[in-house]
Amino acid sequence: GGVGGSVDPFTGAGAYTPASTASSGGGGGAGSGGGGGSLKFIPMKQCLFFESAKFDGILKKLAEFGAQVPSPLGDAGAAAMAECAAAASEGGALTPAAAAALTQVLTSWPVESLFPVLDLARMLVLRGGDAGVGAELAGAMAAAAARAIAGAAAPAPNLLTAGRLFCNAFKHPAVRDVFLLHASEILDGLAACSAADAKAPARLALATVILNISVAASLPAAAEVAAQAISAGSELLLSAPVEDVDSRFRCLLALGTLAAASAESKSLAADLGLGDVAAALAVSGEGASKVRDAAGDLRAVLSK
Repeated sequence: GGVGGSVDPFTGAGAYTPASTASSGGGGGAGSGGGGGSLKFIPMKQCLFFESAKFDGILKKLAEFGAQVPSPLGDAGAAAMAECAAAASEGGALTPAAAAALTQVLTSWPVESLFPVLDLARMLVLRGGDAGVGAELAGAMAAAAARAIAGAAAPAPNLLTAGRLFCNAFKHPAVRDVFLLHASEILDGLAACSAADAKAPARLALATVILNISVAASLPAAAEVAAQAISAGSELLLSAPVEDVDSRFRCLLALGTLAAASAESKSLAADLGLGDVAAALAVSGEGASKVRDAAGDLRAVLSK
């Protein structure tokens, strides 16, 4: 298992909410990256994922929205969504018809109706090619995630599910590489997760996105958005309240890992004043000890 997770009260008690916990890909926790010298956590070497879902709730919400959209889902579409859920939960590859139906929903449904299909996609990408998620379907998923959170007033459930979908896309290299082509757009949209009224689960999703980008920073496509990820991480770190331990912790790990990956990233982090922020957090009497330790790592990386 990994570090922390939250339940998200978007639609009330007992109703479907796109809620899950995050865990690491291979059983290691947030400190599994190791590091040289006195560093406790940095560099991170393992991505984190959101691996649980309420499939019954997802399908119920898809059916509800599917009756309201301009091109109704219908019985065939509902059966295709059920097939997608079965493939995500139990394994097996999608039929071409189910993949086509999923692509149709991803590309044509209005923004306010996208979050349950993004949640379904989030679970499918964990299976990757075994579920039939090839480059074309992954591209439709990534484009839908970007579309769902474009603009200033993205629905809160979209921020959460798009962020978590992007996190899970890092599970399989082929899917990850397609999503990285849309990374800049998705990061732009996820900036709203640092807003004053953002929910803690949305902040955690953004922190985990930045963390996974930092783990992949040696890839050219990830390196291209490193500066954007550092800027987003800086905003998130400054806006997250003290009690949001997991978001602050992952954000510090991500920023430290990015700063350790290249001179350009280290210079940008220093220019943004993150050395001073980390120094203050490292000795703060507030918050969790792991936040202080991670801040100490970031301060050490930036002072080298």
